[in-house]
Amino acid sequence: MKDFEKIDTGRAYKQLFEQATGKKGQQTEASEEEKVLRAAELRTQGRKGCKAIRINMAFTPDNHEFIRVLAKASGRNMTELTNAIVEAYRNEHPEFLDEARRFLAYINAGQFSKIQKTEDAEEDREDNKV
Repeated sequence: MKDFEKIDTGRAYKQLFEQATGKKGQQTEASEEEKVLRAAELRTQGRKGCKAIRINMAFTPDNHEFIRVLAKASGRNMTELTNAIVEAYRNEHPEFLDEARRFLAYINAGQFSKIQKTEDAEEDREDNKV
């Protein structure tokens, strides 16, 4: 039976400990500028306070295969490819975001429900006339 207590691991453990707690190690806090930059570049792993925005998405088998194969063929990961596709679409149609924001603001302001109530009331009046 081997006696592992006799093995000198001091230097190896010391190096790992220094790496984990040093300025470039995993335990350091990122500055605000670094957080923003890392999130934009999707390089957030291993830095306290740096988090990429994540969503859980379901894809059809065809779309998943498309993303997986194209990502591998282009030397990117699936997240980088999906972000590039969304960014390209966003650049081609910059007006969509503003239109969607205006539409949501309109709905959230209660204007849509007021219109719907008015239309429903008019329909009720017409039904009562008949």
